[in-house]
Amino acid sequence: MKKAAAIFCLVFFAVSVPAGAVSRPETGAPDNLAAWESWALYGHEEQYLCPDSGRGKNICAWPVTLSLDLGAQGGSFAAVFELFKEGRFPLPGGRGAWPTNVADESGQAVAVLGPAESPEVWLPAGRHRLNGEFRWRRPPETMSLPLGFTLNIKIDGAPLDFPPMEVDYDSGRARLWLNRADEPEPLEARLAEQEDSLTVSVNRLARDSQPMMITSVLKLVVSGKPREVLIENALLPDVHASFLSSPLPAQLAEGGLRVKVKPGVYEIVLEARSTGRSEKLGPAPAGSGPEYWAFQAQPDLRLVEISGAPQVDASQADVYPPWRHLPIYVLTPGESLAFDVIRRGDPEPPPDQLRLNRECWLDYDGGGLSCRDRLSGLMNRQWHLNVTSPFTLAQASLGGQPQVITWQTDS
Repeated sequence: MKKAAAIFCLVFFAVSVPAGAVSRPETGAPDNLAAWESWALYGHEEQYLCPDSGRGKNICAWPVTLSLDLGAQGGSFAAVFELFKEGRFPLPGGRGAWPTNVADESGQAVAVLGPAESPEVWLPAGRHRLNGEFRWRRPPETMSLPLGFTLNIKIDGAPLDFPPMEVDYDSGRARLWLNRADEPEPLEARLAEQEDSLTVSVNRLARDSQPMMITSVLKLVVSGKPREVLIENALLPDVHASFLSSPLPAQLAEGGLRVKVKPGVYEIVLEARSTGRSEKLGPAPAGSGPEYWAFQAQPDLRLVEISGAPQVDASQADVYPPWRHLPIYVLTPGESLAFDVIRRGDPEPPPDQLRLNRECWLDYDGGGLSCRDRLSGLMNRQWHLNVTSPFTLAQASLGGQPQVITWQTDS
């Protein structure tokens, strides 16, 4: 079966040598150069020591667990995390809740750095466990927490299973609400006279991959007092959630999505995958009226004809803006999309379209050439490139990342 096409930029380094002089390069650093490893990696630690996140960025700090035990006069924390290279790591707390008496597992004191809003520590690579304390005369209104941890929070010794938090992905931190007594009038009292209402509109994107991926965007319009609600139509039947992004405290629970709402307009993004290559998707859950579903075809995998719901003009409906260029279908509760497979795979993919930019330099002794090839374009049919005589491939990179070079012994 043909693989999906990919747009790439590939860089080749090749050297022309006499026939019979080709040899496979050695891999790994020799023992006599091991002492130079830190010197060679200087300035490139993130590229070579930190794992790739798969989204074009390396992860050098890995949060594990964060335990908080807070009370009227202060509290304590215990943070477990791993650093893949020496560097900074954020701590809980901030203005009005500065972490004190911070120490590692051995009891060695650790200096707390950073601005008043974002305390942090500087530690060597490795797995760390830090303990610290907070002291205050009265609890602050909010406490700043770094993202990524598995949280275990206790207030006055009682576990807080669903903490009131607000997430700011731009800063990489969240706010944990502790006390709102500083307000001239409690928020709940000011909103008590407003009618509680919640409107949920749903847009979904079905990507015809293997397995089929479904992205749901839930737009919440909330009024009334802060409260916890259960959104029962967040997921479609027979799918498994894989990613949740919400500006409000939210968690998947049996029966739907639990959200700690407050007045305002919010968008929650939920990604899920089906159990396989679906021939039918749905039915649309009850509870929020009509839903708008976008469909992103993968004709190189299969060609389908869609039935079960009418197609609408995206410009005339409340469709999620990034999906308006795709076919849009409106589904009422109980309706499903059916996929009638016309063809699987693409027996006649379009030809590869590559562009070559070559630079060559003559060796000082005049006995050979060193060349650098830059290839870019679209590959639809083949997924390997060969270098033929009189050249031998010395180095290859794809998107700036070194690639494995193989040899064909029969040619």
